[in-house]
Amino acid sequence: MNNDELTDLGNGIFVDDKGNVTGSHSVNINGQTFTVNISCSFEKLEEKERISNNPNSVIREPKEDEMILPISFKLEILVHFPKECFREKQESLLKGYNNFIVKKSDFHKGMIEYKNYTRQMEILRKTAELNNKGIDLEKKGYIDEAITVYEENIKLGYPASHSYERLMILYSKKKDYKKEKRTIERALEIYPNSDKYKKRLEKLNLKLNK
Repeated sequence: MNNDELTDLGNGIFVDDKGNVTGSHSVNINGQTFTVNISCSFEKLEEKERISNNPNSVIREPKEDEMILPISFKLEILVHFPKECFREKQESLLKGYNNFIVKKSDFHKGMIEYKNYTRQMEILRKTAELNNKGIDLEKKGYIDEAITVYEENIKLGYPASHSYERLMILYSKKKDYKKEKRTIERALEIYPNSDKYKKRLEKLNLKLNK
């Protein structure tokens, strides 16, 4: 194809009399220039359409240590997989395939990471819910009920300090120093480098040893 047969579409992109598009396009992002080469023919478009119409299409046969996942596999799960899995999906998606390949070990690792993440998110949600419930009970003057809620909350073990702080204060006001000490010690298991809790425990021990 010689230059006389090309029509300039602008921005470095040309089309020939058969509708085939070639060229390159450059963009500047944060001071860096990225160039994308463009080459698209009717044959390629027809091949991509054929591939996309086959629900079982995959870029290649998987190896023994690999498995096939559908392109529809949720991105919210895939983000917990190794980056190679995301790249495999993107390459397959751009080429029109309805499935992509990942290593079995990466799949199992990713699912464990995802399950751990969802478990932590559920604990966080429950922690916030119990904190809010305890605050509401305190405002209404139901101190013992609030203590029960805060105690339930610290059993979850999520690193959120509100329930620990309130239990220390409420037990101190009730002069229940044994439970206050237990709460501080539990807080130090979650925040082992907290000088505030260390000093509070030292101060409480001095009071108990008088």
